[in-house]
Amino acid sequence: SENDWTIGALYGIGPFQISADYRVAARVAASARRERVDRLTLQTAYKLGPGISVGVGGFYATQRDASGVSWDSGGVLSGLKIGF
Repeated sequence: SENDWTIGALYGIGPFQISADYRVAARVAASARRERVDRLTLQTAYKLGPGISVGVGGFYATQRDASGVSWDSGGVLSGLKIGF
């Protein structure tokens, strides 16, 4: 049995955009113990000109497995988008 849900928001004004979302995934493993993952993501972008944007995004996650072990993780990504 697994349940997942996500909630998020996006806001843009002028050349700026920002978004955030939160995701939860939980399931009952074969050992009848619960596993769970929570993840928060933040992203932002700036439009430099027609068809060109730069952005950065990051996430933070916590996870607990069926054996009860918990750990955290995170990351950051940046990029350039060119549209034709």
